[in-house]
Amino acid sequence: MTGCFPLLGYSMKKIVDIMLKNPLLSQHSSSIELGVAENLTTDQKGLDARRRPNLKIKTHHVVMLTALFVLAAGTACRLASRGEESAASLNTIQPEPTATAAPEVIEAQPTVVPEPLRQWGIASDTGGYFDDGSLALGKPVKTDCQYFPSDSAWIYQGETRDPEAYLQVFYGQPVLPSQVNIHLVYYFSGIVSVSVVDLDGIAHEVYAGQPEALDDCPAVLTVDIEDFHRPVHAVRIDVAMVDPDAWEITAVDAVELVGVE
Repeated sequence: MTGCFPLLGYSMKKIVDIMLKNPLLSQHSSSIELGVAENLTTDQKGLDARRRPNLKIKTHHVVMLTALFVLAAGTACRLASRGEESAASLNTIQPEPTATAAPEVIEAQPTVVPEPLRQWGIASDTGGYFDDGSLALGKPVKTDCQYFPSDSAWIYQGETRDPEAYLQVFYGQPVLPSQVNIHLVYYFSGIVSVSVVDLDGIAHEVYAGQPEALDDCPAVLTVDIEDFHRPVHAVRIDVAMVDPDAWEITAVDAVELVGVE
């Protein structure tokens, strides 16, 4: 509202200036005051009465001008007041800062690779071959090849045995296989095929080879298995008949199955 006071003062000053600059208003204002003060004569009063209509007209003009000035001043005051209120609102109302949520950090979880399960045979089948397949169960027990291994290993002597003999070893926990380790305890291997057997009894060959002499004894025939996605519970080892004139023995001490559940 402080902007209204200069406008009102300016309006009143303009009204006073107009009244002072109008000689008729000034003259009759003095005459009226003197007639009242000095008991004017009848002629003077008559003269004064003749001039009064003009005075009323001029006075009417002054009233109109005064009203216009006051109206203009009031409008200006309202506009000024609104401007001050708007400015005050801009000065006092500050926009609240927008809270920016911190991006959620998702830590990559390490891939958990299950530990492989390593198993030794708990049961065996030789397809009717008379040598005891149970000698190939459990962990390896022989540490050398200095004597005939039939007392602690399953053996196959090709020139006198069934040429279609095999050894099948069973395990307690079905797994997805990744490796088979066959522990041999003689200087020769007649193994021509290694298969893993699924839960439906179907054999899947994972190794094929030829009979061969071994440079080291004991030795381990390791068969790595990749991209096999069916659980298995047994390993089958097929051996071949060798030269009847040769004394070649396949001796299996233990068979290990490695895989994940």
